[in-house]
Amino acid sequence: MVEEMKAMAKCLENGIKIYPEAIDTTKKTKVYLIINNGGKITRSKEIYDQKVVHKKIYELYIHIAKQI
Repeated sequence: MVEEMKAMAKCLENGIKIYPEAIDTTKKTKVYLIINNGGKITRSKEIYDQKVVHKKIYELYIHIAKQI
């Protein structure tokens, strides 16, 4: 968990935020991931379930932090 938190902090310091966006605002069970890189918005092609979305967010933070 320490690696994930450090990666997230590094991304946030560099203006990169990752967050879920509900596909259906009434159910909120399926989401896209949004990557906001200093105002440039990218939406994932994949659809994620609420059960796995947080793990995927941390995986993306780690991947992006390694590229910074």
